[in-house]
Amino acid sequence: MRHLILKDPPPPGESVVLPLRFRRYLVDVRRLSRGDTVDYADGAGRVGAAEVVAVQPDSVTVRIVSSEPAPAAGTPPGVGPLEVYLPLLKGKGFDRVLRSVTE
Repeated sequence: MRHLILKDPPPPGESVVLPLRFRRYLVDVRRLSRGDTVDYADGAGRVGAAEVVAVQPDSVTVRIVSSEPAPAAGTPPGVGPLEVYLPLLKGKGFDRVLRSVTE
């Protein structure tokens, strides 16, 4: 689950100042403070983690800790693509096996 959407985040190691609406979400709703991390997505195929480095009354500053390509849609975290090789079976055997594998 993504906790934050950052459009055009800086590269890892750099910081970005987020406006008041992000501060309200991160500090008031999520109750994060300096040193805590939050997952983010950029909406363009990358995900990563950001660390809260400063909290001001009207903004919050986060440092991008990591950035990597997002996993394929529907793929659980830590699971790569799955390939299944089925033999040709007679009758409806192939259909039953294929249905079972997809379930």
